[in-house]
Amino acid sequence: MKEINEVREKYPLLGMFGFYLDASTVEPAERFDETHMNRIREWIRAQPRAKQTKLYSYSAKHLCETEIGEYVANGELIMCCVMEGVNIKQESGESINANIALYPSIMKRRYKNQV
Repeated sequence: MKEINEVREKYPLLGMFGFYLDASTVEPAERFDETHMNRIREWIRAQPRAKQTKLYSYSAKHLCETEIGEYVANGELIMCCVMEGVNIKQESGESINANIALYPSIMKRRYKNQV
């Protein structure tokens, strides 16, 4: 839970399903399953990194789901990227998504027709 709270300090609007508009609606850290998040983090560690934020978090979450065989919430994926040192950038406006620094073209070839 310590890492989740550290990410929350940096991104207070980041919740289970992405970036929220109101911090009062963000779920408590206890709601996140550390075992599940460790599987997401393992998947992230195996992905090619990019220098720039090129991949939509929502696309990446679907790729992750395909490989680990479990539902992955958009916010879980974003939070795990932050924990693993992957650069993220919240999309502009009121979007719940982020752009993440994983390399999309290599991933698209790896997971044909999944993005």
